[in-house]
Amino acid sequence: MRTINLVAVAVVIAVLVGTPAFAQPRLVADVGQIALPVAALTVAAVLKDGDGVGDLAKSLVMAMAITHGLKATIDAERPNGGKHL
Repeated sequence: MRTINLVAVAVVIAVLVGTPAFAQPRLVADVGQIALPVAALTVAAVLKDGDGVGDLAKSLVMAMAITHGLKATIDAERPNGGKHL
């Protein structure tokens, strides 16, 4: 059963990535930053993996804190020329 669930998730992700909307790299990044954690949460929920959900939450919080902390402390020009904050 576990293998079937993982294969189903992989097929859904493959279909989504194969759509023409994903021809633009910016759109892939925008969708991917939401779709991948949602897919991981879905797999953890389907498998009733409470530890996995907790690990995912910790990872997301740490990644956000580090990313936004570095953006605020490193004064580099953004690709669009705008400010970080």
